[in-house]
Amino acid sequence: MAQVEILRNEVPDATLARRFEREIAAAIAHAGPFEAPLLCTILDEGLHAEIEIELPGWTERILVSYPARVGDVRRAVASLLRDLGFVDEGRSLHLVDAPRGS
Repeated sequence: MAQVEILRNEVPDATLARRFEREIAAAIAHAGPFEAPLLCTILDEGLHAEIEIELPGWTERILVSYPARVGDVRRAVASLLRDLGFVDEGRSLHLVDAPRGS
């Protein structure tokens, strides 16, 4: 199971910031294998968040528009990892700790 290390999270709303972190971790948990944790920085850019995911030798960036709905970050990260060949297409991803209506 792959792991992630959040280096910085600039999302100003604490609840949203923690949800972003959980969704990133949920998507990355199904990826790999990686020899080291993926490094992640979440930047607040006003109208969107920019999520940087890094391993030695490469950095990828994805944008998630505000207001981000539950699952938006997980889907964006999972899509990136699938595109890069790090996720088995047969696996399904689920975010289990998200309350309804968030």
